[in-house]
Amino acid sequence: MEMQYEVKKLHLAHREQARLLGVELPDDIAKKAGFESVFDVLRQPGRELNLCQWFVWRVYRHLDSNHSVLVLNSTVCEEITDIANLMIADVKLIKSVKRYEGGDLRWFGDWTAPSGHIAKGGSKQTLAFKSAAAELEKFVVRDDIIIIEKSSSTGCASVIALFSLVGYFGNVILTNVFY
Repeated sequence: MEMQYEVKKLHLAHREQARLLGVELPDDIAKKAGFESVFDVLRQPGRELNLCQWFVWRVYRHLDSNHSVLVLNSTVCEEITDIANLMIADVKLIKSVKRYEGGDLRWFGDWTAPSGHIAKGGSKQTLAFKSAAAELEKFVVRDDIIIIEKSSSTGCASVIALFSLVGYFGNVILTNVFY
């Protein structure tokens, strides 16, 4: 018996991040098709920086377990761009990114649907994923104490913030807020 899947529309936030990289998508595009369209446009010659910005953003979204406290809030923020520039300086990393399929960047690794179906996302074993993940580690929110630092006064993480998650429901207490 063939399983039926609901086709999810691409979220407005994904369309906005793609737009920041110069990729316009229709409002009614399906999520997988949207990711494939973005990746197809950005994998063209001369778009390596934007391709790596999208890729690093997707790795960051995968690594961050608490999307409500995003430190890096844009595909084009200073920290994402800095990491993307590091990646484009290495031919092996660019080749590694280009081996992905656009739809695979919706998530990385295996994902179990409520139905029990196991879906495969992008590989977490590639040079590109491991390099981006290592660079992003200092920006990822953890489930206990989170300290996020940025030395300059500009960029996505321009203030020092200390978060402490407490209680059964994982409430967040902000000791410094983002401005």
